[in-house]
Amino acid sequence: MGTREYVFSWPTELRRQLIERASTVRWVSALVVGASVPLIGFTPFNHASDVLGVESYPWRVVVFPATLLTALSIGAALVAPRVPSVRLPRWLVAGWSLLLIGALLSLIDSDDVTRTLLLIYLAIVLPGAFVVSLNRSRLSAEPMVLGFLVVTSVLLLRADFVFFADYGFPEPSELFFAKFANAPYDFHYYALQNPGQTAAFLFLPLTLSWFCVSRPGLSKAARLVALTAGVVCFATMILLYLRHAILIATVVVCVAILLTRINGSVRVAGVAATVAVSALAMFGTGDARRYAGAINDLSPANSSLGTNRSSGANSFSGANSSAGTEEPSASVRLRSMAEGFKEFARHPVTGTGFGRYSGPDGNLPAHSSLPQAAAEMGVLGLAGAAILTAGLIGAAFRRLRSGALGGVAAAATFAGAVFALDLAVAGGANVGLSNDYVTVWGMSAALVLTIALSEPQAGSGEPERIGVAGSMTSPQSLGGG
Repeated sequence: MGTREYVFSWPTELRRQLIERASTVRWVSALVVGASVPLIGFTPFNHASDVLGVESYPWRVVVFPATLLTALSIGAALVAPRVPSVRLPRWLVAGWSLLLIGALLSLIDSDDVTRTLLLIYLAIVLPGAFVVSLNRSRLSAEPMVLGFLVVTSVLLLRADFVFFADYGFPEPSELFFAKFANAPYDFHYYALQNPGQTAAFLFLPLTLSWFCVSRPGLSKAARLVALTAGVVCFATMILLYLRHAILIATVVVCVAILLTRINGSVRVAGVAATVAVSALAMFGTGDARRYAGAINDLSPANSSLGTNRSSGANSFSGANSSAGTEEPSASVRLRSMAEGFKEFARHPVTGTGFGRYSGPDGNLPAHSSLPQAAAEMGVLGLAGAAILTAGLIGAAFRRLRSGALGGVAAAATFAGAVFALDLAVAGGANVGLSNDYVTVWGMSAALVLTIALSEPQAGSGEPERIGVAGSMTSPQSLGGG
């Protein structure tokens, strides 16, 4: 009888062990995926196009970091598929499809067909494949969030430490001046090309981290990770000194603090401290008040601190583009948006080519994802960008109405909405998906979007599902404990 029990019990034990090991492999794979995404935008990986020489050998794009990362996610979907599969939202499919068709049509008028094809592949095809494959895999959302936030924080802090090692800590009176000198790894660029696009990227980890902090039931370790990432991203946003970005970031942090379940007086103190720091940075220092004048006296060419080593071919910096002129930054942005729509009127069907529009003066993008998409990809690109923007913002409103605000999916939903809003009011080159061959924006948005789709929303019409592939109940996960 004992032998019979042994014979019939060992397959069950073996199956249990295999399931546990498979779960661990999926958890680690999800962590690697989340951690790999921000690496695409930072040194040395943002120099992949130069190292691989894709201008001369375009086929080498198959070994780009974004390509390898997408291949990993496709492998996860093939090896451990979610059954049954879940349809993506209609607005996402429609917006992405129109964007892709518009980009392909833009090849007709592009002045560099090879570069445009490469950008379509890197900035539209890969993020789309990334979303689809992750959504069809059994990888969990929470370790992806953990990897994304930890690596982003480490990269931002590394940028500061390298700056301190090279140039020392700036005196308070020199802080804002130093960060506009375009030095490698300085407070201004963080290897992400310009302040506007750096801010656009930071809105994803900033919002994700602060709304994860307010999540009920979060372990102390996970809450500390999220809070640290949130503080690092907010401090970096302050040092970028883009007033619209500081304002949006302040609203995000304050709302997240108010949603926490800590003592009411502590929440009020946290909101007051956040507002005070932002107000001091924008209006309370002599350096801040002299911001516009100082910016006009600086350029990468005459900087005493060095030059920007980012790999992008164009520098879409509001600071640099307005150097030598007294035109206010807001006026420059509004004018560039109007110029983008004027270009759209000249090429309403094909646009000028995806990634090929930088304004009549050669160095200004449209500073908004909508006129930028219109100028580069015509009416279909504009429609695609508008649908994606409305879809991301609409998803956040549905979350608010449903009251489901406590999970990582909710945090990612709000991150996507803030990202889309920033791109619409102040976005930069290539519709906020890439800057030249650096595609950290599109891939990060794809990751956050996948996490946002990991839980059903009330009234969304989506079928019930848990996690990207299932919510991990292990205490190792970001929400464990």
